[in-house]
Amino acid sequence: MVAVRIVTAADLTSAFDRQPTWEGIAYTEVGHSLSEHFTSARPAAILLGADGLMAGGPVTGPTAILELVDEIKEQLLEAQG
Repeated sequence: MVAVRIVTAADLTSAFDRQPTWEGIAYTEVGHSLSEHFTSARPAAILLGADGLMAGGPVTGPTAILELVDEIKEQLLEAQG
């Protein structure tokens, strides 16, 4: 129902050697379209809906990202009943 993806402007080849679990969830950004929106602070996060449109965020900083994740978890649990 929910997937986490890491998107970075950096080349991830060496990162996969250190973090093999990132393969399949981490991507090198092409064209810097996301970076243009998050130039002021990193890390940053957004929630995309099933339609590909932004459904939450953007938030910046580790604390705000964890709060967004907790909020999403809570809403999904409530929706499950």
